[in-house]
Amino acid sequence: MKMVMVALELMKNISTLPTPTKPSNVNLMKTNANYGASVAVCELPFSTISSETTDGVGGTCVLRGCVPKKLMVYASKYSHVLDESHGFGWKYETEPKHDWSTLLIKMLSYSVLLIVDPHTVDVDGKLYTTRHILISVGGRPFIPEIPGSEYAIDSNAALDLPSKPEKVGIVSGGYIALEFAGIFNGLTNKVHVFIRQKKVLRGVGVLVLRGFDYEIRDFVGEQMALRGIEFHTEETPQAIVKAVDSSLSLKNNCEIWTNKSANVIEEIGN
Repeated sequence: MKMVMVALELMKNISTLPTPTKPSNVNLMKTNANYGASVAVCELPFSTISSETTDGVGGTCVLRGCVPKKLMVYASKYSHVLDESHGFGWKYETEPKHDWSTLLIKMLSYSVLLIVDPHTVDVDGKLYTTRHILISVGGRPFIPEIPGSEYAIDSNAALDLPSKPEKVGIVSGGYIALEFAGIFNGLTNKVHVFIRQKKVLRGVGVLVLRGFDYEIRDFVGEQMALRGIEFHTEETPQAIVKAVDSSLSLKNNCEIWTNKSANVIEEIGN
């Protein structure tokens, strides 16, 4: 028997039982329903940070992927629009400020699921049978095991910060890392990006997004640097040190970067 905490939306005469409900499984449910099958959904209770006991209906894309990050991207763009508006005659008596708390959404709803056998589940003491039980676990970001790694956060936790940081260090030059670099930069944070890639001779000397077309990589790095994002190349994290004033210092193979007010986001692997 395997016990997990799940959210439950139940229908009678179950033919297919997908869990969890990431978009691919939602599509599977719809397809089965179109062919006449009854479908039940079992899911972990909601949390921005996915774990063995928390997740939420919707999966990665809806809860901690494309959907929340699009909202953050929209929010981050307004600072650039406000800056550009001055050139068109707009003046503001006070400097606009962003309220971080308006971006945070909480959801909680769950039941208990026991997988009894290959065709039976026990939900809060009631048995349901199904021809197939589909378990899709997905993947999670990871933080490398370096001294002080407990002080770093991953991209999931970045969606649930209690307050907006003033300065952010991001380790990685991959897609998700650059998404957050652009988001926090647009929200008027000071952003530093640490990547292992070597400098190149063209553009601004930064090649991000390994695996993408070289012209795209060069252009994205150039435009992000022009926005004020500072890139640190050929640097690999060695340790994170927390001072008595709670400031964090990221020790790399080349330098020590100190963050006086916020977080180090680890997205190693890109």
